[in-house]
Amino acid sequence: MTKRDNPVLTIGLSALRQLDAACLQTGDTPREVCGFLLGTMHGAAARVHQFVLCPNAADGDQARHYRIHREEFRRAERLAASLSLGIVGVFHSHPNGRAVASAADKELFFPGWYYLIIGVEAGQVTERNCFRGPLPEEPGEPSSVLIITIEQM
Repeated sequence: MTKRDNPVLTIGLSALRQLDAACLQTGDTPREVCGFLLGTMHGAAARVHQFVLCPNAADGDQARHYRIHREEFRRAERLAASLSLGIVGVFHSHPNGRAVASAADKELFFPGWYYLIIGVEAGQVTERNCFRGPLPEEPGEPSSVLIITIEQM
């Protein structure tokens, strides 16, 4: 992958609606909802076929941080393999906040993976942004990613 490749994340409209709904189901306590994006990679493009919701295992303020336990990663890997897919990235919500990658988020970025951030405020999805973790040969800030939704996958 080179810098001139424009990263793109394609996700089905049905899957995106389910993902939005999952991010809104936090009960009375705002917390970051998180999980893995399963799909296929084609150069700088990722196609998401489904997602795996994971418990937020962050210590402390889960309204501002998320952490996915290693066993959840293994579970997502096994599911992806059984579907002939791979883990292409991570999603998480920002309750009462914008869908902007924080410094803490950027520290968790894995090279080449896609990070879909869903902003939630007052019980509604307010925005979505996606970033790709920088590759070792492309040090620097994460790349912004174009999100494309399609009716059917």
